[in-house]
Amino acid sequence: MKLVQEIRQGFAALGASKALPLQEVGNYSAYVLRLGKSYGVIIEVPPDIKINERFSNVRYATIDDYQIDSRNANFLYLSSEMEHLRNEFANICAAFVDPGLKGEERRKIVKDPLKWWEKMKELLGNRNVDASPYNVLGEMVAYYYLLTNGSQANWIGQTNGSVDLESLDTDYEVKSTMMRYDSLIQISSQFQLQSTKDIKVCFLRFEESGHGKSIDDLADMLVKAGADEHKIEKALISGGYEKHSSGRSKRYKLHEMRLYDVRDGFPLIIRENFADYGIPKNVIKINYTIDLEGLDYEEISLSFIR
Repeated sequence: MKLVQEIRQGFAALGASKALPLQEVGNYSAYVLRLGKSYGVIIEVPPDIKINERFSNVRYATIDDYQIDSRNANFLYLSSEMEHLRNEFANICAAFVDPGLKGEERRKIVKDPLKWWEKMKELLGNRNVDASPYNVLGEMVAYYYLLTNGSQANWIGQTNGSVDLESLDTDYEVKSTMMRYDSLIQISSQFQLQSTKDIKVCFLRFEESGHGKSIDDLADMLVKAGADEHKIEKALISGGYEKHSSGRSKRYKLHEMRLYDVRDGFPLIIRENFADYGIPKNVIKINYTIDLEGLDYEEISLSFIR
């Protein structure tokens, strides 16, 4: 409890952009730190480690532009901005900086910092939710396909756009799956597949694979294809994939890609379906699932992504 108390006292005493060395960790240096609105603890890690993770109200990230004792180093910062929970957060911080017997716990974190993070998320969360990077990857693959086939498309799905991709005359809704055989897509409202333009559904089937493509790979490919790098990064940040976050390096192999025209015969729930009786009172949103099997589609050759 001495380490927890020392961390709590540091949280209470420190001003912004100040660091305080922790005495209870002995020769395994660690500091209480406040940066802007955030507070937490830091330890030094090798310069090649780059991490940028978030879970609930906690952030776990490396910072290499902070100076302690007139020295810049690469620090791993476990932080939060929830001031009213700082005493509770001190318990998690203590578990992070505690070096353990002969420094064994510190060596484990320095060797594999993401492993400690995954265990912490599993412990604190009701379930370890996968952010499903393949969904964002699917949008990027579709964007890359359109750009490399002459379409002046824009990627807007991650920045609260009403569709995922848009061009001058067509809107695109991108749906990705890891299911090997099913071709089911989720429609999040009765208005999702409605547009004054032509609209297409792009359906992609992925498998996690060390030989596939990652979000970082597609970001580089898109920039080389003419996309604006700043806009790509802004979209990824909006989707929760800042630079160095682990989801950006997960690799997926694309097995198939289909394009469906949303026209007469494509199964939709739209306002016109309720013309006779109207949408029932107090029903404000309709979510439903479409099975794409048996519907006409254009099969896209995957040669463009190899």
